[in-house]
Amino acid sequence: MTIIFVDHQILVNVASYLPSKPAESDEYKDFLDMVRQKVDELEPGGRQVVIMYYFENLEAGCIAAELGLDERIVHQLLRESLKKLKASLAEAVKARWPDRCGNLKLCPICGHPERQAIENIIRAKKPGDNWGTVNKKLKRRIGRTFNPPTIMTNHLKYHDKE
Repeated sequence: MTIIFVDHQILVNVASYLPSKPAESDEYKDFLDMVRQKVDELEPGGRQVVIMYYFENLEAGCIAAELGLDERIVHQLLRESLKKLKASLAEAVKARWPDRCGNLKLCPICGHPERQAIENIIRAKKPGDNWGTVNKKLKRRIGRTFNPPTIMTNHLKYHDKE
């Protein structure tokens, strides 16, 4: 089984501690069990799509045809499920390996005292603006910039409150 979706910063940090021959490691097996458990906790539709896409390596079009769904719905279920899965895995990993995760700063925007103002500035980005323009606005209003710009886009994608 190949897990290709685990890219959250905490999970990468934990993965760096896993042995080079993971199949022989109890710690790796515990990690896989944790991933399986968190996948099982997803809502039924999202769980089925995640399993088919990431564990059975089926394409979205094939999943849509097999489940009788529109391909856009499959992509939407994947996005929503992965957002939930990454959040639950991050918490589980922090609980399981606190010594490896204690000093990580997951998202500098989430921990910033002016988070709401930062989010408002990022959301106000117009199609013609580049991220340098957004950083200039942040520097003027907040006194801080975020480089690389993926910090801002990832915050909105993964950490933004719904």
